[in-house]
Amino acid sequence: TEELDFRAAHWVVPFKDRVEANGEPFDIYVSPSYFDGGSSGTVPAWLFHSPGEYAEWATAALLRLKENHGIVADYYCICNEAGNNNAFRPDVVGRMIAILSPRLEELGLPTKIQFPEGVNAEVSLRYIEALKDRTEIWPYIGAISHHLYGKNEVLTDIRDFARERGLPTAQTEFMNLT
Repeated sequence: TEELDFRAAHWVVPFKDRVEANGEPFDIYVSPSYFDGGSSGTVPAWLFHSPGEYAEWATAALLRLKENHGIVADYYCICNEAGNNNAFRPDVVGRMIAILSPRLEELGLPTKIQFPEGVNAEVSLRYIEALKDRTEIWPYIGAISHHLYGKNEVLTDIRDFARERGLPTAQTEFMNLT
C-alpha cells in the first residue's frame, strides 16, 4: 500500500481539496491496468483466476483510499482497456463485476462500476454486447466508457445503449462524462 498511499496523499488529496474548495464536486474513478509485456505488467495469476481474490484486492484498495485518505471512488473499472494486450475478456470482466459489486454494496461503498473502458468505441461495444444480457451485473454499472484510440464509428450505438439504461457515458483519457 506504500505506493497507493504516496500517490493518494501527494497527488489526489491535494487536488480533491482544491476542487472542493472551489465549490465543485470531486469525482474519481479507479482503473487498474495490466498490459502483457507493457508498462504495468501482466496481471498476477492469483488475481486473474479468482474473481473472489480480485474482489478482495479491489475492495482493500477502495477501503484504504476511504479510511486513510477520505477518498471515496465514484466508479471502479475492472481493467483499464480490457482486452488490449491483456487477458481481461468479456466473460472475465463479467464474472469479476458479479462478485465485486455486491461486496462493495455490503461494505457500504457507493462505488459503481465504470464499464467497459475499452481502448476504443468498437472494443467497448463488443464488451457491452457480450454482457448485455447478464442481468446480475447491470444494477451495479454506473457509467459506460471508452477510450478514443483507433476507429470510433459506433459511438451512437454506445450512446443509445447508455441512454436506454439511464447511464452517463465517458470518453476517458480525453474528456469528462457525457
